[in-house]
Amino acid sequence: MDEIASECGISKRTLYELFKDKSELLLESMSFHEGIKSNMTKGLYDPETGVLGVFLKIIDQGNEKMITVHFRFLAEVKKYYPEVYRQAIEEIRQKQYLNIKTLVEKGQEEGFFLDGIDVPSFTILFMSIAKAVEDIMNYNFMDVNKNFVIKRGMLLYLRGISTAKGVEMIDHYLKEKQIIKIIK
Repeated sequence: MDEIASECGISKRTLYELFKDKSELLLESMSFHEGIKSNMTKGLYDPETGVLGVFLKIIDQGNEKMITVHFRFLAEVKKYYPEVYRQAIEEIRQKQYLNIKTLVEKGQEEGFFLDGIDVPSFTILFMSIAKAVEDIMNYNFMDVNKNFVIKRGMLLYLRGISTAKGVEMIDHYLKEKQIIKIIK
């Protein structure tokens, strides 16, 4: 708390007036960070590429170091502040569920995603893949490009629910980014 107060240019007492303890500060920080990520996602929408373009831009922005730091941070919070982790993850996952569900529904309206998919189930499965990736990130012994795993996994999954229009856009993305075709 001393370091945080010093970095913010305030006294430790002022910091404790704002937050009752470390747990509250950590929870609020995690919630704030998630809000920033959510706002960044909203800023990625382009009517020309629609919702599928948003997903592809998110995949593009993935940076292995950034992703690794994020997942290690979550692992540390889980280890040292399990209750804060539980609260934060519950809040984050609820927001993610609604955001992903909304994006998929909009993608269906735009003709990128199949109409017949069960959107709530898809959303849960999509989030489960993200959770599996989080688990992979904690396996330091694995000699694998984690960014590769994330990008390919998400691309394969999105391609699986895409209409011909969506598949064409994903295939164009794969060709443009010179990604080895692991699909087809």
